[in-house]
Amino acid sequence: MIEDKVYYRFFDKTFKESSQFYVQKENRTHRECQANGASIAKALNATGLVVVHQVHGNHVHHAIEPSSFGSELEADAIVTDVPGLALGIQTADCVPVLFTCKSGKVIGAAHCGWKSAKAGIIDRVIEKMEQLGAEDIAIVIGPSIQQYSYEVDDSYRSAFLESDPDTKYLFIPSDTKGRWMFDLPGYVQHKSLLSGVKLHHRSKDDTYSMEDKYHSYRRQCNRNEPYQGNLLSTIIINDPKAAWGGVE
Repeated sequence: MIEDKVYYRFFDKTFKESSQFYVQKENRTHRECQANGASIAKALNATGLVVVHQVHGNHVHHAIEPSSFGSELEADAIVTDVPGLALGIQTADCVPVLFTCKSGKVIGAAHCGWKSAKAGIIDRVIEKMEQLGAEDIAIVIGPSIQQYSYEVDDSYRSAFLESDPDTKYLFIPSDTKGRWMFDLPGYVQHKSLLSGVKLHHRSKDDTYSMEDKYHSYRRQCNRNEPYQGNLLSTIIINDPKAAWGGVE
């Protein structure tokens, strides 16, 4: 598709050169996040890494230089046309979405929880990429919580169906009366295809149940455990290692 131009990679628990913290939070220090970011940049052969402080909104950051760790901008997506500058999105159940285009000269990355997806984050990324000259945009949907692990109540389902009746197929009855299993990555795919992008790949990995590989916010909350880290989903232009392909 765009051979030798764009590369993506998911950095999970198996990447031992990082403690999986990339934005300063709670007791995590600037030095730790900076060292983790440097490890990611080295693994990607990147000139630098851009991460953002995610807030479940729809703001898109146009990146032209690496992050200043400890003072990240608030945003839920990033775009760039700078070769060698890696974009990184943190998730721990929410859906990471990586974007590229036919020319391979513009890329994007988005954190899609249900709030940001519903708020139009995907359309905002597409708009920003098109402003930079992108055409024929394609996406990769990364590892996230899968339907069989994501139980919601009636009010959650009702709110979705009220605003978008076409999402009914994303809910199946739970074994618990009055509750439903929700397909969050399916919803992100639904919103993406409505926006006119092509689906290059969708991961079926479940962050909740695959404990040896992924962090899960929902799993930690259910166990009353502290915040433990994130999956970092990355994409870069002109990495010499690969074409539009990646490593999971």
